[in-house]
Amino acid sequence: PDGEPECAEEKRGSLHVRKSELIEVEDDVYLRHSSSLTYGS
Repeated sequence: PDGEPECAEEKRGSLHVRKSELIEVEDDVYLRHSSSLTYGS
C-alpha cells in the first residue's frame, strides 16, 4: 500500500526527535549538575 512507507517514516522521525530531546535533557541536567558542583566548591 502507498501509505505504509510514509507511516514508517513518520514513526522513525518521531522516534529520532524523541531520542535527541532526551539527549538534550540529559546534557542540560549534566551541565547544571556539574556547574552547581563547581559553584559549590
